[in-house]
This record gives sequence, C-alpha cells and structure tokens, in this order.
Amino acid sequence: MPITRKPTDENLPKGPLPNHSAFEAYLRKGGSAASAQPGGPKDVRFTLQIPGPLCQQLDQLRQQSPVKTSRHHWVLEAIAQRIQREAVAEALS
Repeated sequence: MPITRKPTDENLPKGPLPNHSAFEAYLRKGGSAASAQPGGPKDVRFTLQIPGPLCQQLDQLRQQSPVKTSRHHWVLEAIAQRIQREAVAEALS
C-alpha cells in the first residue's frame, strides 16, 4: 500500500459537488441487512485436554490401525460412535 501525503487545501474541490440524480438514487436505495447463512449450526472450536496415559492409549490404538488417522479424526470418530450407541440404546428403551 503506497503512502501518500495528507491532501492540501489546493487539492480539495472549491465549490459544491455536482448533483447527479442517478448517484443520489443509488445512495437513497440503501442496502439489505446481513443475514445468517442457511444450513445447520456452524462448527465449534474448543480446546480439549486429554490426560497423558489416555493419550498414550489413544496413540497406540491409532498406530495399530492400517490406515493413518490423526488424533483429531480419531476423537471425532469416537464421539460419533458414542452418539450412535446412545441413540440405539434410547430407541430400544
């Protein structure tokens, strides 16, 4: 971004600005209010602290898997599986 000097009085317009009806109509039209994006809830970010021994067990399970999986992905899968089990248990009750 170029740095320029503060404009001097000689660069400012001397008289009133010309009246352009198209420009005035555009200004008076205004805009619309911002709206929330349709769809579902947004992703939520938060910090999760995992105790050291539990994290070591998690890493051992990840290493045994034939497909490399990040901790993040592994935890998300575990949460999804738990939610599915809870839903099945509620349906059977």
